[in-house]
Amino acid sequence: MSTPATRPWRAAGTGEKTSAVGGHLPDIAAGSVATSAEPATVKEALASPDSEEWRQAILDEFAAMQANDVYDVVPRADLPKGHKLLRSMVIFRRKRDDQGKVIKYKARWVAKGYSQVHGVNYTDTFAPTATIAAIRTMLAMAVARGMDIQQMDVNTAFLNAPVDHEIYVQPPAVDGIFSPNTVLRLKRGLYGLKQSPRLWNHTLDAWMREQDFVATATDACIYRRTCKGGKVMWVAVYVDDLLIFADSDSDMAAFKKAISKRFKMKDLGSPDICLGIKVQHNRKARTVTMSQEHYLRNVLESFGMADCKPVGTPLCTGYVDKPADKEEPLPDVPFRELLGSLLYAATMTRPDISAAVSILSRRMQHFGMDHWKAAKHLLRYIKGTLSYTIKYAATGDTSNGSTADGVLSAYSDASFASDVDTRRSRTGFVVFCSTGPVSWNSKLQATVATASADAEYMALAATAQELMFLRQLQEELTGAVLCEPTLVHTDNQPAQRVAEHAASRMRHILVKYHYIRECVDTKRIVLSYLATEHMIADLLTKILPRPKTAQFCTMLFDQRPLPGCQPRARPHSGRTSTQQRGYPLLLFTNGEADVNAGQGWARLKDHYASQDRLRIAELKEAQLHVPCGNLARFFERHMELQQQLQDAGVRQDNEDLFTIVWKQLPRWTAPLTLPYFASGRFPSLLELSIRLQQLEQQMRGSRTQPQAGGFMASAPARRGGRRGFSTAATTTDARGGNNGR
Repeated sequence: MSTPATRPWRAAGTGEKTSAVGGHLPDIAAGSVATSAEPATVKEALASPDSEEWRQAILDEFAAMQANDVYDVVPRADLPKGHKLLRSMVIFRRKRDDQGKVIKYKARWVAKGYSQVHGVNYTDTFAPTATIAAIRTMLAMAVARGMDIQQMDVNTAFLNAPVDHEIYVQPPAVDGIFSPNTVLRLKRGLYGLKQSPRLWNHTLDAWMREQDFVATATDACIYRRTCKGGKVMWVAVYVDDLLIFADSDSDMAAFKKAISKRFKMKDLGSPDICLGIKVQHNRKARTVTMSQEHYLRNVLESFGMADCKPVGTPLCTGYVDKPADKEEPLPDVPFRELLGSLLYAATMTRPDISAAVSILSRRMQHFGMDHWKAAKHLLRYIKGTLSYTIKYAATGDTSNGSTADGVLSAYSDASFASDVDTRRSRTGFVVFCSTGPVSWNSKLQATVATASADAEYMALAATAQELMFLRQLQEELTGAVLCEPTLVHTDNQPAQRVAEHAASRMRHILVKYHYIRECVDTKRIVLSYLATEHMIADLLTKILPRPKTAQFCTMLFDQRPLPGCQPRARPHSGRTSTQQRGYPLLLFTNGEADVNAGQGWARLKDHYASQDRLRIAELKEAQLHVPCGNLARFFERHMELQQQLQDAGVRQDNEDLFTIVWKQLPRWTAPLTLPYFASGRFPSLLELSIRLQQLEQQMRGSRTQPQAGGFMASAPARRGGRRGFSTAATTTDARGGNNGR
């Protein structure tokens, strides 16, 4: 890795370090995420300051080869005629933890498989791996079921599979291990061979089937087994990494013991670093968090942006992606390497940068300095959002509605004709399960849409395809058919009507996009309108302004935004600084759910505090202060409840409902009626968030009312009654009884 000998300088107003030559970063290799270079050859490794560690790593590698009976040593003279001798090498790598500390020195002997000839020493090469969307869905479902989650790693996995061709390999140039004039005849798969992943997959799959596991038809690398008492186990396989889910601790222990007898395993316990993702599982609290802060910090350091100043949007607001001048030479900057690094993060844990990465990735073949500056802008956004974390949490909702734990819901949107080259639209969708996103996508549509309704309709079709994959996966994992439809939110009513009623106005649309109609007709998907200002999928279709970006990110992630990355607060007339910290919240109930009682208040406080989403500043008897700035959280699936209540004939003022009254002193009040179920469900974060947004807008004197969504009643105008209360609230006494019953 070469670095110019010129003095680094800091670009004014950005904070990034760069080279004085050409005004861009030093030459950086694609894989240079580590802070120090890895040895390229055995000679370099043994001449480095860590020579003893590297020597021991080499000895350990070949000891594992001998223990697994990987090869036979034969004289070079016995090499059959017509057999090409494959060359080999040793790859060195320092394995680090999430803090960047070296925890292991690894040496891997690999074959140079690029010299293999098809039909001579290999045939088939395809090997499946579990999709990341499926793994995230399994984590969300495991949280809802309260399952134990463990991680295991197969040591030298490829060495467990026998080879399917006769292959001879030249031994590596390591003194004292192999005699001169000898070659190695492989008996098992070696790293670097084209067919090794496939051979290992077949070996592991055969053993899993012997243990009564069944591979799902949805994903070939996800296995399910029914144990005693109807309990289940799931195993997700990603090459040599295994994530194991079990209802019972005894079933988990039995599986670990069995697989450790067959393969040499490393028991990692509760998940920690899995596929480059920091995973934290709290079974008692029934939560799982996923983040890549450690990975993104390394990316910032690798590209000289560790000290950059953060910004609030992935790209400049309203960024227009223009093609570079093809007559100009490519700038000498690591644009492709950077996007490759960010593409991994956007796929794994950062849906908020998916649109920006997708937009910039279209310029990989030919880019200009404008695209490089946009990519650095994206790094500055990442610098300010390193703490963003996906969180799956069980809320205790066991109903069949869209808000229940483990139930899918989706948000679909499209930006009409957003691509300046082709005038094609961009599809964006995000799927939630157990309060967190499990699947998302930001992609340019394959054809030009003639109207915004067409673009939204095509986006709904793409969302439906992903939902059918996830629904089928859930059915196979649980062993039960999903009877309830999946709720999909859209902000385009014409597209919704066409999907629901098969209108003829879409007859010019390609047939594949009408898949959404079939899903709606068969009751597997139900569509619901959601206003654009609440459409979280809008974040995946375009670059939004800073306040909107922050609002939607707080719905996607469980995180604490860094200072300077939050939207600027707007002052409200007639309010003191003390009042601006939060709205007083009064709750009145009836029947068994009397939260005004001391025990009920404690239960209410524990409910919200356990979710780590509300910071309760002060709690008194019959009064709860909640800072409104912390309430804008992700949108849950409540839209179908209105229809369910109407179908069931439930009125908004009967004994099954309780009233939440927001009291804005000194001159405004807004009562709100919400359903209270027998399970003791408290108001969701969505309900609180939207209602407080209504308060914000009405306090500013705005005439535009945000769509509350679902069953929430709009705030009526104040009409007489007691000071600070509307007449709608006077039917409830101070002890929670309903005088109007």
